Amino acid sequence: MEINPNIVTPANFSQEKWIAYFDTFSDVYSEKRIKMPRYVDDDFPSAYTLGTLEFDDGTVCGLFLLQAGRSLTERSSRKKQFDKATGIIKQENTQAGIFIFHDEFHSFRLSLVYPVYKGTKRAFSNYRRHSFYVSGELPNKTYIQQLSKHKLNSMGDLKDIFSVEKVSALFYEEFEQEYARLKTGIKHLFGQDVSDGLKGNFALLFVIRIIFLGFVQKKGWLGGNANFIRDYLNSYDPAIHKQGIYQDLLSPLFFSALNSAPSQKNKYGFPRIPEPFKTHLVTAPYLNGGLFRSHEDYDTEALFITDKAIIDFVAFLFSFNFTLEETPFMMKNWSLIRSFWASSSKSLSTKSMAPSTLPVWRWTSCAASLW
Repeated sequence: MEINPNIVTPANFSQEKWIAYFDTFSDVYSEKRIKMPRYVDDDFPSAYTLGTLEFDDGTVCGLFLLQAGRSLTERSSRKKQFDKATGIIKQENTQAGIFIFHDEFHSFRLSLVYPVYKGTKRAFSNYRRHSFYVSGELPNKTYIQQLSKHKLNSMGDLKDIFSVEKVSALFYEEFEQEYARLKTGIKHLFGQDVSDGLKGNFALLFVIRIIFLGFVQKKGWLGGNANFIRDYLNSYDPAIHKQGIYQDLLSPLFFSALNSAPSQKNKYGFPRIPEPFKTHLVTAPYLNGGLFRSHEDYDTEALFITDKAIIDFVAFLFSFNFTLEETPFMMKNWSLIRSFWASSSKSLSTKSMAPSTLPVWRWTSCAASLW
């Protein structure tokens, strides 16, 4: 994907680059770079204003750049960022603010914060729904797309950039195309014809499994590797995996590694899996929710997916970054997995296998938010 040279990324991050971005994408930008020592504390060791966006309706949106002294992604850190942002808006008497919270490695969270009035009571916009987290170690596709296509000439423009609905619509439009291509890659081991309905069910089950694995790998439950799926597929060797990716790599992962307790597995059960993935499959968690058992209506029909179809779809899916919004209860309670599979199963029982039948996942900012 070609990147507009004025879009800020971790690779080119600087105050000057942000000023150039605002100057290029807004006709109402007023540059004013000033240190703001009154907002410096142990959690935010540096703070600057980069100017304002002064809209025709009189609304003033401040532009603020703050270094965070701790992880940008910790729950407590995200709350501190939001509290700092709302405090600055109140103190600076602006009607809104774009905040760039960054760490020492130039990963950053770009957030839009503005007041929301309920009668005479003032609250603030949901910062989790109006943020992009950008890191050099993660895909930043939606962030780049959204900032490249929108100007910054009104509050409506800013809200469109961060709009969950608009981002989701763009994702599903692209998803429809990739899902259709995935279906064309579904074949029968013995060359028999496969009905469109069966292809749709099989493809949807594959999609659900891969998306769920995005959640599992993000939690570090697959060898501590947040990019496990990508790296695992890259271990494919046609000289060893002669039956292809689906049968020789994914089937052992789905139906043995994730469908059996670690005490029931050993390295001898995965003879064609190279290290370190062999060890990771042995230690993989037992996801006892039914999602990874062999389903008689789909998995026992001698179907498989071609290597190209798998590689292309996985590359598309993980060009988006999965953001997990979780509660301690959710992470400790394995019944969540059963609930996930129950809602997914409803999709498999429908006649229409459009992506809209997927369970409700929110694809926000540059990410997919599960639950």
